[in-house]
Amino acid sequence: MAAAGLAAIKPPMAASIVEKMEVPSAAETLGEMKSSVASQILSKMVDNDAHARAAEILTAMDGAAELLAELRAATAAWVVQEMDVEVAANLLSEMAYVGAGYVLAELDADQAAPILLEMEQQNAAYILDDMETSAALGILADMSSDQSAALLSLMVPDAAALIAAEMEYGDAAKILTEMEQDAAASVVQEMEPEAAAYILAEMDSSAAAEVVAVMDYDDGAAFVLEQLEAEQSGKILAHLEPSVAAAIVTEMEFEASAASLHEMDFDIASNLLAEMDPSAAAGVVSLMEADAAAGVLTAASSYHTSAQVVDKLTEECAAEVFSEMEPEASAGIASELEYETSARAVALMEPSTAAALLEAVEHYEDSAGILGQMSYREAAKVVEEMDAPAAVMEYLEYEDAGGILHEMGLESAAGVLAKMDLSEAAQVVEEMTCGSEQILPEMEYHQAAKIFTQLSSASSASIIYEMDPDSAAYILAEMDHHLAAEILLQLDEYGGIEHHVTACHIVEEMETQTAADILSAADPADAAELVSSMDYEGSAGVLLAMESQQAAKVMSELEYDHAAEILSRLKVPKAAAILSEAEYYDAAGILEKMDLAKAQQLLRSGFLDRDAILDAMEDAQKSSQLRTRVAKRARTS
Repeated sequence: MAAAGLAAIKPPMAASIVEKMEVPSAAETLGEMKSSVASQILSKMVDNDAHARAAEILTAMDGAAELLAELRAATAAWVVQEMDVEVAANLLSEMAYVGAGYVLAELDADQAAPILLEMEQQNAAYILDDMETSAALGILADMSSDQSAALLSLMVPDAAALIAAEMEYGDAAKILTEMEQDAAASVVQEMEPEAAAYILAEMDSSAAAEVVAVMDYDDGAAFVLEQLEAEQSGKILAHLEPSVAAAIVTEMEFEASAASLHEMDFDIASNLLAEMDPSAAAGVVSLMEADAAAGVLTAASSYHTSAQVVDKLTEECAAEVFSEMEPEASAGIASELEYETSARAVALMEPSTAAALLEAVEHYEDSAGILGQMSYREAAKVVEEMDAPAAVMEYLEYEDAGGILHEMGLESAAGVLAKMDLSEAAQVVEEMTCGSEQILPEMEYHQAAKIFTQLSSASSASIIYEMDPDSAAYILAEMDHHLAAEILLQLDEYGGIEHHVTACHIVEEMETQTAADILSAADPADAAELVSSMDYEGSAGVLLAMESQQAAKVMSELEYDHAAEILSRLKVPKAAAILSEAEYYDAAGILEKMDLAKAQQLLRSGFLDRDAILDAMEDAQKSSQLRTRVAKRARTS
């Protein structure tokens, strides 16, 4: 029957006629009709359960795809399922942009999957793009992971992402692993971060890293890794090139970044941090456990690299991290920082830990530079814990070294001074405004005395004046007698009218012979001034220990009545020996102030030129009395 005649018949009857026609004739006839009319006939054939016949006719037609597209999706599906897979694939490929997806969605997954796999992959991918997610998901589930991967790779990423996100996470992970990195990354990039994280967690970490590496760092990879457990994100980051990992970590929240790095090997984490901006790296480190942060920074390729990060930490955080490091590492990093920066951190550490750090610093001047930026009290606590601080103290400004010593315990400070170079120690003492008078007595006296030998007598006197007399006496006793005398006599510049008392107390605390030797080295007038401040017994003891000639010079400078009181306490031979060395007029003046009995004993001692002395007396009465007594005693004898 001609196409025109058949078209004029109602579709149900026309369908019955077509069913009885030979396939070639039926195909030719339907092909000559308008597709809208022919599709109605085919629909009625399907209604009549003649979908197999309809499939045969369409298979034999030219332009069958256009006619198939005119059918309702469900009707077309009945026909397609009766076709050979290759034929169905060809027809639906031609319909890829006009409803093929709807037709396949009506088929069972095990029917649709072979058809898609028979198509050109690009066409199959486009059809999947056009399908509802649930339908596409069912079809892909009937394929192998590599087949699904090939199709998802060609799909629009957001459509592929919707499908992958609805899969079992393990299945999606297998498929993404089979995909090219760029394609997989595009799909993951379009997923909700939480879903993407679940899928990446199911992947081998190295495979996941390959995907993450080509994602956008800021709004893709970073968001996804933040959703993972730290152990998983750490493993993925560890497989990336350090520069890539650093770029991603920089975009992550600090807490998540810190947790991820905490799970890495120290050397890997340190390489990552080295690629980050120091401020960003510091933000991450500051949220890590101190021991982990210390391990990462210690593993860096250079102390300079770690120092750039530590420089951006708060001093509290830097102190905690330094405290967890081996001293050599913390010292190496601290040496790369500005002294002030290191000092702020060191000041917050336990003194013993800080001391170990400073002693591990390679150059003394660097240790000193750090100490010099700390408060004296903080620095003192650290120095007290150091095993050998003297060498470091020698590199400090003298004023700073003195300030630190002043804040230390006396015994500790004395120990440091004793081990310093003598001239350096003296310079420090010279600059100290207070405290040295307490520190020096804690040293071995001979060591303290050596320091005084490096000072001016004025400086020494200013220190001695503040000491307790007992300590001053012991130290002066260890010094050159001339210098000791000079220092004693300088005390008047610091004590004013009290200096006599001060010097007197010091001399009285000395061994008698030592005091005598020191006063012998002084100018007689100065020595006499000191002697006059002492009690008579003490003065007598000192003069007794002096050489008679020197004692005579001192006595001659005293007031005669004072000299008389002192000599009266000496035994006659010594007193006479001293007077014998004095000028006649001085001897006469002294004897005039003595009682007659004592003066008589001295004149009769045999040491004195009696006549010359008596002639030199100004008191004629006393001179006469003494002549008479001495003469009478001589006749009696």
